[in-house]
Amino acid sequence: MLHLRLISVAGVSSITAGKSTALIDVFISVTTVPAAGYLAVALAFGQWAQVAGSVSQLSMNVAGMILAGTTTLMVQRKFWPQVGRRSSV
Repeated sequence: MLHLRLISVAGVSSITAGKSTALIDVFISVTTVPAAGYLAVALAFGQWAQVAGSVSQLSMNVAGMILAGTTTLMVQRKFWPQVGRRSSV
């Protein structure tokens, strides 16, 4: 779960800093696609216990990314007040 938080922090930081997000998109895909794929396969085969586990894992992954991204934005807003504001220079 720590890797999700770090990826989310890096993703939000790169977006707010105006840097390329291609690598961050790959990292986020690596954390969500396997759980979503396993969910689809478990649904197709009617493996309801595995469906529940996949939904749980995917939910935790997405919640972790949202939490880490939101926390990053809050920290940036507090310590970097100039981010997102236009400069007169």
